[in-house]
Amino acid sequence: MTATIVAAASAFPETVVGKDEVVASLRKVFGGRVRDLETYCAMVDHSGIERRHLALPVEELVRPRPFGQRNSDYARLSRGLAEEAAGACLTRAGVAASDVDLLITLSCTGFTIPAIDAHLINRMGFRRDVDRLPVTEMGCAAGAWSLGRARERALAVGGGLTLVVSVELPGLTFQPGDVAPANLVSSVLFGDGAAAVLADGRSGKRGFRVLDSRSVLFPESTGLMGFDLDEDGFHIVLDRKIPFVIAREALPRMREFLAGHDLRPQDAGFWVVHPGGKRILDAIAAALELGPRELGPTLAVWSERGNLSSATVLAVLEKLFENPPAAGSRGLAIAFGPGFCMEMVLLEWVE
Repeated sequence: MTATIVAAASAFPETVVGKDEVVASLRKVFGGRVRDLETYCAMVDHSGIERRHLALPVEELVRPRPFGQRNSDYARLSRGLAEEAAGACLTRAGVAASDVDLLITLSCTGFTIPAIDAHLINRMGFRRDVDRLPVTEMGCAAGAWSLGRARERALAVGGGLTLVVSVELPGLTFQPGDVAPANLVSSVLFGDGAAAVLADGRSGKRGFRVLDSRSVLFPESTGLMGFDLDEDGFHIVLDRKIPFVIAREALPRMREFLAGHDLRPQDAGFWVVHPGGKRILDAIAAALELGPRELGPTLAVWSERGNLSSATVLAVLEKLFENPPAAGSRGLAIAFGPGFCMEMVLLEWVE
């Protein structure tokens, strides 16, 4: 008994920004305050991201606003996007909200108490006794992590339906007064949106069967990635050493995980990679000898949406459903997050 991901869907805000608007905004907000600003503007062109969705128009996001106002916007906007993604996913699976046994909600870019899941239950008709698991502090890694929890739920109870809903609005965390490199880099990489997947614990289902999962927390690395929370809100932490840590620590653990299933990286029929940034993608591609064919779905999401934090892996799975691999193909989903940690999930496409 295991879980099979039988459907995936996403939802995005109406505001879309292209590369030219991002560059113009960087120059307007940081001009005269950042000495090497043109380096960051060039990063926009070389990032591979063509467009991104944002929760609010750029002119509102770049205006200094108190943390309370930003978080109120997060609470209001996140619920609607989460509901849209969850509803589309359930529709694609042909499942009612009342059939779901476990509801996992993921988000690290704002706070609401009660969590988003409580609002979804009231708005969408989930059972009052549905199990709930809201997750906040895992960051970008949470999407892959949740797939392992769906598998464990199926193993523990002998079946069941798990709905995972991620909504991330990193655009609302942008700090116009912060000239730190991490803040400028994040303004180039992150997009806003929501994604959902449904995992079915019953046998004989078409989709991505979750075969195994593993979490790895790397030593002495807690300062590499995350958020610092100050009076004016979130300040992102992104250390330049992250790609080197991935090459040194993460890639050997990927090979070890695959070897436990008699697989090598070149045996994988598909890849679901969280694109944390271009340098991270390049490090993974070089070390594992992956090209545009293997990373196609990941690169498509990266180009069209940017880094969606925990929603990204789920959005890549949605892309894979559009053009699934051959029956019996096994693939690896990987994501990195604060800690510094890596989540790995072994999947198999089942017709």
